Amino acid sequence: MDKKNVWIAGGIIAVLFIFILIFGINEIRGIVDMVFVTTDNVLPETENAEDVIVLSSEGYTTDSEDFKVFSGKLYVSLDYVNEQYAGDRFFLDRASNMVIYTNSTQIMNCAIGQGYDLTGNGNVGSNATFLFVESPMSEESPEDSASVLTPIDELSAEDSSTEEVDESLPEGTAYILADQVTDLYGVDFRFSLDNRVLILQEEMTRYVTVQEPGYTVYLKAYPEEGAPLLTVFGMNDGYQVYRELAAGETLYVYGEDGDYYRVADEGGILGYVAKDAVGEVQYQEVPTVVLDSYEMPEELRFDSRISVIWDYYSTGNGYFDDSVVESYAGMEDALAVLAPIWLHVWEDDEGNPMIQNSINQEYIDWAHQQGHKVWVTLENVDNTFEDIDDKLYELLSNTETRQALVQQILQWYQEYGFDGLNVDLEDLEDRVGPYYVQFMRELSAALRPAGCMLTVDLGVPSEWTAFYDRETMGRVCDYVCLMAYDEHYAGDTTAGSVASYPWVLSGVQNSLTEGISADKLVLCMPLYTRFWILDSSGEVDRTDTVPMQQAWDTVTENWGVEPQWDDSTGQYYAETVYDDGSRVQVWLEDVRSMQKRIDLAAEQNLSGVAMWYKGWETIEVLDAVASYLDGGQ
Repeated sequence: MDKKNVWIAGGIIAVLFIFILIFGINEIRGIVDMVFVTTDNVLPETENAEDVIVLSSEGYTTDSEDFKVFSGKLYVSLDYVNEQYAGDRFFLDRASNMVIYTNSTQIMNCAIGQGYDLTGNGNVGSNATFLFVESPMSEESPEDSASVLTPIDELSAEDSSTEEVDESLPEGTAYILADQVTDLYGVDFRFSLDNRVLILQEEMTRYVTVQEPGYTVYLKAYPEEGAPLLTVFGMNDGYQVYRELAAGETLYVYGEDGDYYRVADEGGILGYVAKDAVGEVQYQEVPTVVLDSYEMPEELRFDSRISVIWDYYSTGNGYFDDSVVESYAGMEDALAVLAPIWLHVWEDDEGNPMIQNSINQEYIDWAHQQGHKVWVTLENVDNTFEDIDDKLYELLSNTETRQALVQQILQWYQEYGFDGLNVDLEDLEDRVGPYYVQFMRELSAALRPAGCMLTVDLGVPSEWTAFYDRETMGRVCDYVCLMAYDEHYAGDTTAGSVASYPWVLSGVQNSLTEGISADKLVLCMPLYTRFWILDSSGEVDRTDTVPMQQAWDTVTENWGVEPQWDDSTGQYYAETVYDDGSRVQVWLEDVRSMQKRIDLAAEQNLSGVAMWYKGWETIEVLDAVASYLDGGQ
């Protein structure tokens, strides 16, 4: 045979060999259903290289904005971390281009794009702790629509203004390095960088264990549009083998399809496994995230019930003499805490917000000699300038001024030696809310390690005061004083009780529901009421706020009217009608109505009661409070 014929014969043999090989493989495929898919085919093509495929009990998504990859590292949005693990310990300050991390003893100001050791273990590395992702631009600028991870040096840090709209950082999302979250809270992010698949750790995470059913078990893919990430081709039974599974291997379940479970393996590969090849579906036990404790230090804790009275007039300007001492005569057994109102939101000569200090050392020393604690109160109620809302926003929204105020209060505590700070900032606008809550976090981190108790005054829960974030306030503060009064307030257009019992009860129950623990909740009671002056048409003309005893004397002596008990409000009611058709209504406070609130505090196991304010009390009410402190109900 010549060379030409040899080459021809060889070619024919080669073709036959390839044909046989292909035919054989197809036969094998038909027998064992086995076509391997490479990892190159696992992930779909994405426009953004930083996207993460997130697997949860509800399925998987490629559109989650809570997770991103940057420089080969997983990052998690601050909103997600705050909600799931951190209890709002991370605060994005757009004006200062930083994230403020606050725990029970620390305040850390972290510039975006730089590395910080939040845990103290020295494991910082070269990765930025925080990054920022700009939101997509408007449709008018489609060329700039992609999300971009922005380092700090590309942002303007010059503008630290406190305008309502902070523009130093554009709209977008702040992210924290997932490794830091793991170090802080022990969260196990099951993340495959090669496949960019994240298996969320959640209570409803389902898993199965591969059994030994007597035949080989495979992880398979299914060739339909939207199938979970495995690229497939040419199969005989609708499913295609990815790889063989080992007995005892754990697979995470995120759906079902006929006789198959949709699963993910430990490497983040998504596919299908036959139900009869695995055990029963089980639920993952998620380790509890243990946060640093905001619990009150033992040395500050009261051994029993407490009572508080605010001292407004006698000490409002730092005034103290024998007349102040005499005004407390007979009140010793009814009071555990005196709360003089000494710190006021004010403005300096240039109109800048400031805190006016009227703290009196003599008063503090005397109170301690009497066995009373002193909570210095910071308030914004008694102000004479009109732009108080703007001043408060300016004071609290600027990180520099807010933290300077925190340090100033800490300095005053160290100088004067009072026992606690009571914060009473009322009628805030919702724009101030996030900064007010952050102010309380930072106060807690600064004051608690120094031994100063932190308390806050909050009104009863309502939809328009949700921004006070009572759950956080109840966590970072030692006590929350529930101002259960002004149900009908001065200037209200409808006459009614200052604090009817059903309204007070609802306020207590809702406060507990919103996350304030009973052992931190102090029920505040009004030592006053209001006369409602109505014109002849029944419209409210004006209101007069008067102490409880004065109101009672006016009704019984001046009007000559016998008040009638009203079960619906838990108070006495009285009214008088004049010749011109006008009339005056009043819902009275006395020891009976106050006793109902004291009993409520006892029944709900609250930490104590408080009274607004000194000088309006009666001996009968003080005796009732003293009995409550002594263990009575």
